[in-house]
Amino acid sequence: MDESIGKDGTPNAIGILPKPTFDILCIAIDAVECAFCCPTVVLCFLFWRLIYQTSLLHKNLKFILIAQSIHAFLYAFVQIFSVIYGLFSPMALFFYVNALRYFLLVYGNFIGHLLIAERIVATFCIKKYETVKNWWTLSFCVAIIILLSVLNAYYYSTTAIFVAPNVCFYTQIFAVVTSFSEIFIISLLLALNKRRFNRENSASFNMAIKYQLVENIRTGRQLSPAFLFHFLGVLLSFFMILVIRTQIITGLYLLLIIGKFVLFLQGINNLLILFTTIKCHPILCRNALKFVQKYVKCSTATAVVDPSILVASYVTGITQQQIPVNANMDNYFQLLQRSWEI
Repeated sequence: MDESIGKDGTPNAIGILPKPTFDILCIAIDAVECAFCCPTVVLCFLFWRLIYQTSLLHKNLKFILIAQSIHAFLYAFVQIFSVIYGLFSPMALFFYVNALRYFLLVYGNFIGHLLIAERIVATFCIKKYETVKNWWTLSFCVAIIILLSVLNAYYYSTTAIFVAPNVCFYTQIFAVVTSFSEIFIISLLLALNKRRFNRENSASFNMAIKYQLVENIRTGRQLSPAFLFHFLGVLLSFFMILVIRTQIITGLYLLLIIGKFVLFLQGINNLLILFTTIKCHPILCRNALKFVQKYVKCSTATAVVDPSILVASYVTGITQQQIPVNANMDNYFQLLQRSWEI
């Protein structure tokens, strides 16, 4: 019998650290993980509110961003649940929770690929993109992503503990290669949109196209940090699968510690993706600040700034030039969007 497995089927601490030290490490990692997952859950609700209320983002982009934030919410919720439940029954739901975690990891990876595909279409089909508001194609793509994620989670959970099947290994290789290339693709798309906006003086460009170019630039800046964190998250998943597959580390005890640490870093990564998606978009960031100031009362009366000043400071800089704005800009864009939908 393997000495790393106890009589009750639970992994024992082997060699490196005694069992009490192992338990303390697990509790410490779980506590810090919950400290990051709880803000992620709260931020998801704020994110959904901001995305739903804004009229500046294209509906296709809003759909994908919401699908991505659902992944972050479910991941944080599962982590919090597993930590709390694990205090009472450490191994009762280990295999089910492990499979669900892997499903969410693969799902989050593929959603990032769908997001870059949407940005490519928005850049190269700019003249017709505003009229494309059908979610059936995106719903079909998300369904395919869920199916692939379920397939990977099934193969991962039906093999022996800490064994990486070929499907999971090659899926992670594909995710690493594509997510790394997406960092350069989003940068190229941003540069292309800037160049088209700067040279755009032709009569063939109407107001709708000019607006879409501006929003493409804003969205490119908004998503650039998110794609970087997305790549780091994929790299973490691949690292764990690689360690398991190559059997560099064979002790279950040490693998559990590494797995917990990787999941902890994934939770931080999801939080940073949501935060940068809000922070790097001027309108979403402004609306988030207004929401926080209104309901959390985090600012004093002397620190309140005129909203019109905030609008001007955030909106300027699409082409690194100051653009005169007024407080009714959001109303104007809402009316413009309604006219396009007629």
